[in-house]
Amino acid sequence: MPSITNPNLTLSESEGQVTLRVEYDATFTAIDRHLAALGLNFHAHTTAHGSDGGIKGSTLTEFPRHRFEVTEGDTDQVFRNVVERHTVARSVLGEDPVGDADEIMVNVRVHSPLPPIFTDDELSDIEVLTSAG
Repeated sequence: MPSITNPNLTLSESEGQVTLRVEYDATFTAIDRHLAALGLNFHAHTTAHGSDGGIKGSTLTEFPRHRFEVTEGDTDQVFRNVVERHTVARSVLGEDPVGDADEIMVNVRVHSPLPPIFTDDELSDIEVLTSAG
């Protein structure tokens, strides 16, 4: 089963828009690679969440799907430094009352249609938005 490691979130804000950027590594086993050669595809489901006390809260927004071009092979295939970006209105990330900073984290999971299961959650670090939401 694939795995995600080292997710790191950064936020940049400009003119009422926030760009979420997450960078991570994705690893696919030899079995995943053989299945990909038979037509199975893999893609990331990346979601941004509010966080209070380091606990993942409700989904605030979902990134566009990122497809991995997994190739045939007999060893692990590692996609290093995968970068996904998603820009939303600042108000979308307002998970706390006005005047309270919004703590945001990203969850990255890998999915394939068969079997229809996801990898375990892999949460990024938490970034704080202090501007008004």
